[in-house]
Formats: sequence, C-alpha cells, structure tokens
Amino acid sequence: MAILEILPYDFLWDAARLHKCQFCSITLDSHLAGASQIPLSSGCEGSSNSGISVLQKTLGFGTRLEYNSCIQAKGRGLMNLHVCPWWLGYALSSPLRKLIHNPEKLLGEYVTTGDTVADIGCGSGYFSLAMARMVGEQGRVISVDLQERMLDMVRRSAQRAGLQPRIRLHQCQEDNLGINEPVDFALAFYMVHEVPNAQALFDEILTILKPNAHFLIVEPKIHVRASRFKNLVDMACKAGMKPLSEPKVRVSRAVLLGPC
Repeated sequence: MAILEILPYDFLWDAARLHKCQFCSITLDSHLAGASQIPLSSGCEGSSNSGISVLQKTLGFGTRLEYNSCIQAKGRGLMNLHVCPWWLGYALSSPLRKLIHNPEKLLGEYVTTGDTVADIGCGSGYFSLAMARMVGEQGRVISVDLQERMLDMVRRSAQRAGLQPRIRLHQCQEDNLGINEPVDFALAFYMVHEVPNAQALFDEILTILKPNAHFLIVEPKIHVRASRFKNLVDMACKAGMKPLSEPKVRVSRAVLLGPC
C-alpha cells in the first residue's frame, strides 16, 4: 500500500486502464475512451463503477472509496474530459508522497509569509495545504479546480488542519479560471496536459500575476514528452511570460516563469 500511494497518478491510471473489467471482457480503457461506441448501460453490470473496482483489484487498493460514477462526467467518457478522477485524490494526498514531491523543498524558494498564491488544478489539496502553512495567517491560498468533489476534499483537509481561514476554494469552468485576485505565485502541478486549450490558460494566468510574481509549471515525464513540454513553454512565452529557470523535480519536467 505504501508503494502504491507514492507512485505518480499517471502510472496508476495507465496501469489500471489496460486491465479488463472484472464484470466483462472489455478493458477499462475501452469502457472509458470508447464511451461513444460502447453504451455505458449495455452489457456490463459494472459500467458505473468498474473504474474503481478494476483499480482496486489490479493495484491492491485497500482503501474504501465513495463514488457515484467514475465512468461518466457530464454525460461524457471520463477520458474525453482529460481530468484526474477525483477518487485518486486519496492517493495523491498521502503524506508518503513527500518522498517524491516535498512541497517545502519544491516551493519554499517562491512562497513566503503573507503571499497570495494560486494552486491551479489543486486536486485534493496536497500543495494547497502546504502553501497555506508557508504563507501564514496573513497570506492566502486560492485553490482552483474543475471538480467540486476535489474541492470538498480540500475543504475537509483544511478544516482538520486548522488552515481553512487561509484557503479560498474556487471552482473554475472548463474554459475559464475566473480568478481576478492578483497573486505572488501560481502553481500548475500535473494539470496543464489535462487542459484542451493551454494557450488560453496561460493568457488568463498572466492577467493575475503580479509584476514580480512566479509561475511554476510541473508536468509528469511519463505523460508529457520533452517536445510537448517545449511547446507548452513556447505557449507561455507567447502569452507574455519568460522562462527564469528549470527546477529539478523528480519524475517530472518543470519550468519557472515570470511576466515579461
């Protein structure tokens, strides 16, 4: 279980989706990516929960998870939405993740007391909570995510940690962040590859960056090739940002940017 919890999300998902559904002979990948050809209500009695059951059976997930449907999201196949399933947030928030991604070591140079920071695509809040401790009582973390269930997880974790007053939850739209508050630092960790229009995302992020602000993009190597990452950096430059450095982040590609 400990090994499972510290593995990157993309590894877990790629491993699980290629295995056959325990209810039928169709692979989970076909259930998801082929949703338009394979009606979710046809044949398989597990069409509404096979994602979790296959992941549990294949990778040894012992955690009891609450779910509605991991296959459907707003009437479309989950893979077509290109978003991290909310139920993987439990693994992503494990304290053991610090063995790979330690927030203090990764972000301590950019986040200071009193800062206003944005965690874009915050997921279950792994970095949001860490940054809330860094900014202190006078600072603020804007936790942004598309999925309400992810934000609910952040809320509960913040309450347990006594950090809720420092965190503002914001549910964005698929094509619009909707943030107007200027920030000293913005983080996009393992999320840009999920966005269908990265250029529009970078254009909007630039509008909220203060003149001396930093914007850190981190993408998983297993999912984003070097050529694709270079394209993302080029888009950020086109939006009006400039690369400042390339921080070393394990199993990842990263770039630190600032406004031109």
